[in-house]
This record gives sequence, C-alpha cells and structure tokens, in this order.
Amino acid sequence: MEEKPSRYKLTEFWGPRVLIAWYTVFLLVGLIFFELPDGLIIPIMGSIMAAVSIPMTQHVLKFQKKNSGHMKRGLYDSAVFFFWAFGFFGTSFFLIGAIISIFNSNDAFGIFFFLSSSLFPLGMAIGASKQWEMRDVFKT
Repeated sequence: MEEKPSRYKLTEFWGPRVLIAWYTVFLLVGLIFFELPDGLIIPIMGSIMAAVSIPMTQHVLKFQKKNSGHMKRGLYDSAVFFFWAFGFFGTSFFLIGAIISIFNSNDAFGIFFFLSSSLFPLGMAIGASKQWEMRDVFKT
C-alpha cells in the first residue's frame, strides 16, 4: 500500500478545522452586526452545504467500487484528484470573488453573504481526500 500524498493528508487534517473556524467566526460576526435571523442563517447554511458535500463526494467515489473490474487504479486516482482540485478551485474562485466584491460594493450584507459561504466547496476536497484509501480495490 502506497503512502497517502501529502496534499490529501493536509486537506484531511486541516480542512475540517478551517471550516469550523471560518463558520464560527462568521456566525459571531453575523450575530453581532446583522442580528437574527440573517446573521445566524447564512453561516449555518454554508456549514451545512460544506458538511453535506463531504459524504456526497465520498458516495460518488464509493459508487466506482462497483466498477472495480472495469476501472483501473490510475483512472480512480484521476477522479479523486479531480474532485480534490475542483473543491480547491471552487473555494478559491468564490473567495476571490467575495474579496473583490468588498471593493466594488457598498452592500455590507451581500459581502457578508459571499464571504461567509465562500468556503463550502472545500467540503468536496475533504471528501475526496478521505476516499484515497479505497484505491487499493482497483487493479493497477
């Protein structure tokens, strides 16, 4: 069995911690500056979307186990990397868009919404990194 690549180890270790810290901070910011219900609902919605994307990605990759006779290990590795890279690309895309909106908009609530929910695609990268171990089912 090969050792797990460091990118997947780092994502699996730091990803959930970053998400918990991010949504906790924005929950406090929302409650302080935007009050109930808006300041409460938006960070909770983002954290639920991130939490749901982890098992959803794992389920999609586990489904490939049924095709293990037809699928090679390299193709499965590519699928895991695709979901991992797409999660980071989505996170960076939404985060950069939210940061740019700070300078282009005067709508504080809109900026809060985009910033607080911009990390939800990171859940997809976490789910993909957790499924790397299943690659031993496939032929080389």
